[in-house]
Amino acid sequence: MKKIGWLLPLVLASSGLAVESSVTIAGHIPGTFSLPDKPSGKVPAVLLLHGFASQKDEVGDMYKNLAAKLAAQGVASLRIDFQGSGDSKIPFEQMTFTNQVSDAQAAFDYLKGRPEIDAARLGLLGFSMGGGVAIKLAASAANPVKALALWSSTSSRSLADIEAGSRAAAEKEGAVDVDLGFTKIKLGKAFYSSIQDQNLEADIGKFKGNTMIVYGTADPLSGNAPYFLYNLGGKVRHLVLIDGADHIYHVLTDDKTESNQVIDTTVNWFRGL
Repeated sequence: MKKIGWLLPLVLASSGLAVESSVTIAGHIPGTFSLPDKPSGKVPAVLLLHGFASQKDEVGDMYKNLAAKLAAQGVASLRIDFQGSGDSKIPFEQMTFTNQVSDAQAAFDYLKGRPEIDAARLGLLGFSMGGGVAIKLAASAANPVKALALWSSTSSRSLADIEAGSRAAAEKEGAVDVDLGFTKIKLGKAFYSSIQDQNLEADIGKFKGNTMIVYGTADPLSGNAPYFLYNLGGKVRHLVLIDGADHIYHVLTDDKTESNQVIDTTVNWFRGL
């Protein structure tokens, strides 16, 4: 069992709405813990899981901005860097889907154990591959997840597409260089083994809490939505389609309408925790 611990927090910011602290979880997971300023009693909280080759603040600071808006509504949050991303000291080549799930579990347990947090009111948000990680955590009956939100989530079908692209080269060489357009990374063969035989569509059916799924209609991954909706077992199943939006909701353009819509919709979703 991984030891879950934290360092004395370094206060990064206090805006009157939120206090953000830098934390380290299980000795190797960098994170930012965001707490509403002057909370009255224990507060609900959301764990934010970033996408493939991204980082804890997310593209266009979507998670950083979301955390501020959640805090303004009395909701704490924790955002982390997966192995090889952001402030992580571990080489990206060592990243696997399996150790992302393991690190997310350690972060969830840390968040649940914070004295400021109401462990009965916890949420999960995953972006892209982080959505797949969030599904794996929500599927475990041991995790008291009340509400789940997925932004542009991957599925087993999407993971299979990644596997087909460069697995053979990684198997032969031990690792493969991949150009993602916005960055170049090195993937080890263990990563490909970790995504093989995943069944996220079945996993999401094990979660009995409330689920919101968000996609842009111009995102090729939006085709995952019907499969997730078909398998969902929770009472509330909410699908949000952002007309014309791409995988990252055009957050890197001057017009932030779509990305702000995603953030505001998500704040409203978790406000009821």
